[in-house]
Amino acid sequence: MCNVLIVDDEDLICRGLKSMIERSGIQGIGEIYFTTNPLMAEEIVISSDINIILTDITMPEITGLELIKCISALNRNIKFVVLSGYDDFTYVKEAFKLGSFDYLLKPGEIEEIKTVLEKVINKINEEQKTMQRNESERYKFVEAVLENRLNKLFNNDNLQGKDLENLFKELRIDPIYENFSIGLLGFYKNKENRNIELVKEAVKGIDIGGVDKKHFRVMFFYDLNNNVVLLFNFGANVKTSLLNKYLSMLLKALEENKQISGFAAISEPTSEITGLGLCYKQAEEAMTYRLTYDLGTVIRYDEVIDKKDMDEHLIAETNKVREIISSHNSTAFSNLVDMLFSRENVQKTKIQSLERLYKKTVRRIGDSLKDISDGNLYEDIREFSSFHQLSDLRIYLKGLAFEAIGLLTGKGTEKSVSEIVKKYVKENYHKDINMAVVSNMVSLSYNHFSKIFKDEVGMNFSDYLLKVRMEKALEMLSDPVNRVQEVAEKIGYNNPKHFTRAFKKYFGFAPSEYKGGGR
Repeated sequence: MCNVLIVDDEDLICRGLKSMIERSGIQGIGEIYFTTNPLMAEEIVISSDINIILTDITMPEITGLELIKCISALNRNIKFVVLSGYDDFTYVKEAFKLGSFDYLLKPGEIEEIKTVLEKVINKINEEQKTMQRNESERYKFVEAVLENRLNKLFNNDNLQGKDLENLFKELRIDPIYENFSIGLLGFYKNKENRNIELVKEAVKGIDIGGVDKKHFRVMFFYDLNNNVVLLFNFGANVKTSLLNKYLSMLLKALEENKQISGFAAISEPTSEITGLGLCYKQAEEAMTYRLTYDLGTVIRYDEVIDKKDMDEHLIAETNKVREIISSHNSTAFSNLVDMLFSRENVQKTKIQSLERLYKKTVRRIGDSLKDISDGNLYEDIREFSSFHQLSDLRIYLKGLAFEAIGLLTGKGTEKSVSEIVKKYVKENYHKDINMAVVSNMVSLSYNHFSKIFKDEVGMNFSDYLLKVRMEKALEMLSDPVNRVQEVAEKIGYNNPKHFTRAFKKYFGFAPSEYKGGGR
């Protein structure tokens, strides 16, 4: 909407023009102000965000031409329309030289006023579209250069604060607020999706409440690990807790609207642009702890710096691995892994200690096979940093142990794989499991596992999982105490509607019908 200011030393003309503009029904007109004192015009422009000024040419305190010069010096891109008498055309020509858009003959007809103002509004709209387009193109260029240069700087051990200052000056990025922070977004099993536009789209719907978005801004780019970097620049009235809330809401929006799950990490704030390198290192370190948190969590650097090394007696427990596997006791190994990598243990432990524990566990599994192999079986293991969920790590370790036990017993992996998986499904049907999870657990490729399982069981894995869940649901629904929503959650369905649809398709009747005694 365009706000209009009428400047004329005659009150009657000001009020008449205001009335005619209001009655003309012009689209795009906002507030209409007027003053009979041209010396007040500059103050009104500054306080009321004026877009269009209708000004008389001849006024006693200051001429319309002088007013145009004075207001133009404010660089607010205001459009001027001069109000002219029949004998003022010399002044009108001078007004056009000063940038006036058009003129109106006093007192002016309503249709003439409407035509002129519609032209002005169309011109303003065109300029705004062009400016937005140019700004968008420049921003894309800035983002590309920023991503390339900042990644080089952030990964340079000899980073100098002056390098960051020079980069921002070169790109004409003016940090308008006094504080900075770095946030990171890491996506779970979604590395191939480098679509930063999804993040920007999700951001549009975020309202953190209590904070004017004018008080902070965010720039986005990718780092070398495919994390989305959020460079925050914010004012003193924006607390870091609100940045945490912003990231939390962004993760929730991505999960709900884009089906993208992930984590966020955030550094401590800095009041100097030269401190951004350290902020990035802090956020990067915080992100390494994603394994120890649930999806959708914002991991703060100040939360992880005080974590402790794991107790040595727990790490010493890995010495039992060789004996457990040699005795073919997969249950004991599973219990050991669940204890060592329990949520309680990992959440208070330094990530370096957890990596040490992981590598030592794998090494002990390899030790158990030394008598039947050359000892190189477990050299090509998954990197610790590749795990995003604690459950994935535990499943992977159990899969290595199951494979080792299969080799020791001479049964081979393929013969025992279906029994291992069936047992796992019956014990974990309530969890978020799928064929990718279980194929990884038994250390087989997705396609290889699928063929083996179907050959041995007579149905594919997803059908078997559905069968176990539906049979368990039927059993639970037989108890009148259990509600449909509770049963859905207990067998692994977060959405009761999805459970009802699957149940009805499987049995031919709805869960509510079964509970109601219809079956």
